Amino acid sequence: MTVRPRLRKSVNILLLSGLLLQSGCRGWVEKPIVPDTGTAIPRRGALRVTKSDGVVISLRDSFITNDSIVGLSSDTSRVRTAIARTDVAKIEVRGDTTFTRVRTVGKIYLIYLEVMAAVGMTLIAIALWR
Repeated sequence: MTVRPRLRKSVNILLLSGLLLQSGCRGWVEKPIVPDTGTAIPRRGALRVTKSDGVVISLRDSFITNDSIVGLSSDTSRVRTAIARTDVAKIEVRGDTTFTRVRTVGKIYLIYLEVMAAVGMTLIAIALWR
């Protein structure tokens, strides 16, 4: 009889540890260089641009226009930087690098925990009213 609660406890600890570790899985995800559309595409988060000569520039609060990528340099404060699109070899954005299935299982487990907490609080409330 004591094996069952131990197994459940160890599975819960394993799943909670996985959720905590998953929250730190962020990295640079390469995005394709979009063709000229004539409209500016704003980017709020961090953007890393690799130029054709190998120089890597980090930008924040950037936007991509039909001929350049413009943003604030992450290295210095409030210095506006513009890079010609013809000089760009690669664009990367800061994003989640966790596998989709792992994120889905984590979300399902969080929903399970929320439902169990709600049921537990309801049972406690019912017991207190009696």
